[in-house]
Amino acid sequence: MKTIAICDSSKEEREELKSFIKNYFEKRKASYLVLEYQSAEEILYAVEEKNIESAVIFLDIHLEGKNGMEVAFELRRINYQAPIVFLADDLDHVIEGYEVQPSRYILKPYDNEIIEKTLDTLLSKSITKRIYVRHHRHYRYISIDDIVYIESEKHVLLIHLKDGQKLHVVEKLGEIEKRINAKNFIRCHQSYLVNMDYIKDVSNDFILYNDVKVPIRVRQRKGIYSQYHEYFMMNKKKNT
Repeated sequence: MKTIAICDSSKEEREELKSFIKNYFEKRKASYLVLEYQSAEEILYAVEEKNIESAVIFLDIHLEGKNGMEVAFELRRINYQAPIVFLADDLDHVIEGYEVQPSRYILKPYDNEIIEKTLDTLLSKSITKRIYVRHHRHYRYISIDDIVYIESEKHVLLIHLKDGQKLHVVEKLGEIEKRINAKNFIRCHQSYLVNMDYIKDVSNDFILYNDVKVPIRVRQRKGIYSQYHEYFMMNKKKNT
């Protein structure tokens, strides 16, 4: 089921856009959910505290109080990567909007064909699975493909990302493993979860692309070797 978020101060314009969205999904016999917000505070609270994940966010530029552009900057600041479609009466903010990487601008009044084409384009794109983690006082929304490995140390997880960032997260390794739930991750040790896409060699340990060594559980070493080899061969066939 796709979740679509609409943030617009005008109830009438939210209802109009909802009707177009309803028609879009009913024509395709697909399930969907529309979440409505009428202010910047509402949508930011939902993202940061309730952990909402949307396939698309329709965001009015001219919100009351904090405007839509400011909301978009805040969403990108916390690494929220859902496509943003700006709703506007004019194109005055087009240049400024490039900084937050909007997917599209839609001018009011709405045109059904434009709404359909926008949803077709954005919903057909493959969206990499992401998870949220609480890092210090903020939520981070990270692509699992960016995780190199996770280590557990004294009840705190250290998530190593491919860009060199290290996120400290208070969570159990087993719980985050369940949330990631991806075939390219292997629990090779009580304290380590590794993304096999970043393994470049195997000895007694896994050797990662940056030459970091991750230990392998001694008692289950043979099974772990086999699991990695099976994954390696499967991906080798896909790439040939």
